[in-house]
Amino acid sequence: MNYYIKGFNGLRAISISFVLLEHLGVYDLWSPFFREKVWPFVCGTSGVNIFFAISGYLITTILLREKEKNGNISIKNFFARRFLRLMPPLILFVITVGLIMFWGPDGIKVSKLGLIFASFYCLNFAPRILWTHEITHTWSLAIEEQFYLIWPWVIKYGNVAKRIIGFCIAMVFLSLAFIAYKGQIADIFVGFRIMKWFIPASAPIFLGALAGFLNFRHELLFSKYFSKNWMLVIGIVLSISSLILPSQLLDYFMIVHALGTTIVLLYVVHRQQSVLTNTLEFTPINYIGKISYGIYIWQGIFLTTGPGGKLWVQQFPHNVIITLGVAIISFHTLEKYALSYKKYFSYNLKQ
Repeated sequence: MNYYIKGFNGLRAISISFVLLEHLGVYDLWSPFFREKVWPFVCGTSGVNIFFAISGYLITTILLREKEKNGNISIKNFFARRFLRLMPPLILFVITVGLIMFWGPDGIKVSKLGLIFASFYCLNFAPRILWTHEITHTWSLAIEEQFYLIWPWVIKYGNVAKRIIGFCIAMVFLSLAFIAYKGQIADIFVGFRIMKWFIPASAPIFLGALAGFLNFRHELLFSKYFSKNWMLVIGIVLSISSLILPSQLLDYFMIVHALGTTIVLLYVVHRQQSVLTNTLEFTPINYIGKISYGIYIWQGIFLTTGPGGKLWVQQFPHNVIITLGVAIISFHTLEKYALSYKKYFSYNLKQ
């Protein structure tokens, strides 16, 4: 099974760049206007939004292709493929953090209970006090894994298109409702990062999933409209709309940004020879996107979801260089080796 879309690695490169820039503290150097109006669409959360939208789109498309080809979806094979893609670097990361926790320098303080939450993909539901710097970024991995626990079953048994579409729309509107009442919810769940809970944080994934489902069912129609340059403009305008949104609506920008990102994503899908797509395929950009998962995993130790690390390896520029070096080694050894086994769980093999 090989499903490669030109431009997606480039989008991943942009998203990981946003994450790194925030964790390096670059945005703290700018003016209040920058922090209020520009920062929202170039911050780490927006970078994660891009990851989420791509994931929702790709996972949905792959599951639908399997269902169309084989008439069914193998849940076992789905989770085997996800394990091979995601778990090897994370397991090594958790082991490394655990070793640092017990035998590392005093400059690194990791919550033992927090590491357990992170290991089981549920840090997003843990109390804020457990979100120590080296593991904070695993909240987004938890959101993805929780999505994987739901979505293959929805696609497998959602035989009526309206059910799948309705499920996606319901999740997005639940997220909007959550944001609207987050003040009251925060008063009840004091000490929790409620905006990192599955609802509302999963809304960008479900927007990507909805796009993937509709595009799969109506590819010719989507190609007709989403290949237009004006559609790209709409996507970009929505993605940077924090510039014009009034302050009282900025809480909803995460979902508006995700919608804009999804439109841009669909443009890339249907304009594989466009200037934008070819730029995203530029070899260095493509490569950064290719190793972006490893960068995201390992920057937790060296950038500490910071800034503010006390150790030499956590100081700029050493932290960036070491993060990239470890990610490259991880990709070309551990990750590639694990991915070589995905062929045994491909939907091209009859179940």
